[in-house]
Amino acid sequence: MKRNLILNISIVLGVLLFVSACDLFVSPPRLRENPNDSRSQITGFAAGPTGATSITTVWNWVQPKDWLESYERIDEIKIIHSTLGYQELNIPFVRKTFTDKSIWQYEWKDLKADTTHYFSLFAKTEDGRWIPSYKIKLTLPGKVESGAKYTRVNSINIDNGGNVYLNPSTTLVLNPTKWIVLFFDIPKNTFIKSATITLSPQLSISGSDYIFAPLDKILPKDNNDKWNSLVDNSIVNKLVEKEFTQNPPIVGTFDITEVVRAAVVGPKQAIVIKTISGGGFTYDNSGTPPFITADISK
Repeated sequence: MKRNLILNISIVLGVLLFVSACDLFVSPPRLRENPNDSRSQITGFAAGPTGATSITTVWNWVQPKDWLESYERIDEIKIIHSTLGYQELNIPFVRKTFTDKSIWQYEWKDLKADTTHYFSLFAKTEDGRWIPSYKIKLTLPGKVESGAKYTRVNSINIDNGGNVYLNPSTTLVLNPTKWIVLFFDIPKNTFIKSATITLSPQLSISGSDYIFAPLDKILPKDNNDKWNSLVDNSIVNKLVEKEFTQNPPIVGTFDITEVVRAAVVGPKQAIVIKTISGGGFTYDNSGTPPFITADISK
């Protein structure tokens, strides 16, 4: 009897030692999540109920810097779903893996109602190590807040000559050679169900188009690099951009739900407004500055 007990304890200890030494199950130190860290590649993770039995998870995944070593470069992410609690170990339960960096959201369907659901995001480096990162939980059916208003907390005008105008006091200018970047006070753990942006045009010239897109990286420090990185989309999630071709009314309100949803998990909750052709616009930036109105879920 005593011998069997000792044997069983030895087996359990052996299994625990094996698991703790195996990269398949136990992950190395946590991922870099600071958006100001140039090595960061996953800079946000959010989720919200999109139905009585469905939840959508959203994340921001950008290309790694060329100079990063293989043990830092992320080539795959995995989201593990559980109703038992957060998964700290990389074990093959209900999960979804992604290798395409252009995918930034996923809807989990047919989930159990009136239940708390836990989501753990893991990232795999090129050398094969799985690293635990973000965690989030939601209880279905969740809570919806309608009409949440988010103001711009910072704004810049930037032109193709590399001139940057920080927080223009009265007017924001938009034309093919001068674009707008707006930063909003949206909490990072907010899931956007729907969102509009309201701008107050002071002057518009017919024949212009205008495009809204989320920033998925931080603006470079050099002013010329700021413009170039916006133009070449190296810091812009171009796949999510929303284009309008009609001229704005006196007060322009535009549905940019996916743009805002992607911006929330970006490093600075920022949106670029640009126009490629035609004349241009000027917008009020003082009395009625740009703001976002959103329905959110938690």
